[in-house]
Amino acid sequence: MTKRKWIILIALTVLICSINLKITRKQNTLTNTYWYDIIPLKEDTNIGTIIIPKIELKEKLYAPESKNNNIEKHVSFATNSSDPKINTIILMAHSGSGKLAYFKDLDKLELTDIIKFNYKDEKYIYTIINIIITKKNGTLSINKNLNHNHLILTTCMPNQKNKQLVIIAEKKKDNLKINPS
Repeated sequence: MTKRKWIILIALTVLICSINLKITRKQNTLTNTYWYDIIPLKEDTNIGTIIIPKIELKEKLYAPESKNNNIEKHVSFATNSSDPKINTIILMAHSGSGKLAYFKDLDKLELTDIIKFNYKDEKYIYTIINIIITKKNGTLSINKNLNHNHLILTTCMPNQKNKQLVIIAEKKKDNLKINPS
């Protein structure tokens, strides 16, 4: 073969490979798009309930991926804190007044009060072990000694503009797996 034919053959090979690469990338993009299309986020992905008998609170909890896991709509999970088997549960909600003030009476809770947490098909019962009022700065420092046996509730402290209320509860040792009712 002549030198010119070799150059044309190499150029065609490079061209075919680049077209194939673009097609492969396009197929991957379509596959990823298709994947997300068949698993949409659902607004009503309810995975549990928090019940605090003393303040007559009973509120649905939504999966972290749900659009409803949003403090502007409901009681919300903090990032990476939705499974009581592996995480400390951290729930946040507004206090004050209005329909979004789910934690408006959280300041009425006392040590040893009970919090019920239904998650998927299991019920957990927690007892309040600590109540902290701290400076409100948009973050929450968690003691590394806390583990999956704890539930933390946090909200703005009613009537104290720059304070944050933090309730720490510990899972009761005698929690049983019971279908929630």
